[in-house]
Amino acid sequence: MSKKKKKNTRIPHKFLPWIDVRKKYRLSHAHIQMARELGMSPKRFDRLANTEHKPWKVPLPDFIQSLYEKKFEKSEPDHVQSIEEMAAEHMARREARKAARAAEEAAEQADDGGDAVADDAVAEGAVADDAATAAVNDHETDAVEASKPSVSIETDATETDATETDANETDANEAVEAAKTPSNDLR
Repeated sequence: MSKKKKKNTRIPHKFLPWIDVRKKYRLSHAHIQMARELGMSPKRFDRLANTEHKPWKVPLPDFIQSLYEKKFEKSEPDHVQSIEEMAAEHMARREARKAARAAEEAAEQADDGGDAVADDAVAEGAVADDAATAAVNDHETDAVEASKPSVSIETDATETDATETDANETDANEAVEAAKTPSNDLR
């Protein structure tokens, strides 16, 4: 019988020290999230933790909890997420940004050349963007979704894009000209 292998998901480097600290000091997901919200550094946990040589120190989980209660006036976060869940959301947002960027580039190429390959890339980018957005929205609560008003505004994308591009170019040209002219204020 063969065992199913887990899908190897990449965890960004900024989350790895937190995973190591969680394992080393046997902290819960809630304690790690509290420490992150407090702005603590995982590199300094060895100084904060009590050891055999420092029996006067409070155990690290209790210390983190007491600091959190003082600052936020509650015992733990409202919604506790593991580092792995945070990493998955981070990667989903990153993929959504990549797909949106690819769709924008494909749209620009379609405006310039008008080939069918660019139109396919735009469609694929929209599907990837929808999938990434759905992955991120899975972690949101229904209360947050219900509180958001839904407003739809229809505009002609080509007119808006052309107007914004012209305005951005004129602003950039004015900034360059202003930088070139010497200032008489410094005498």
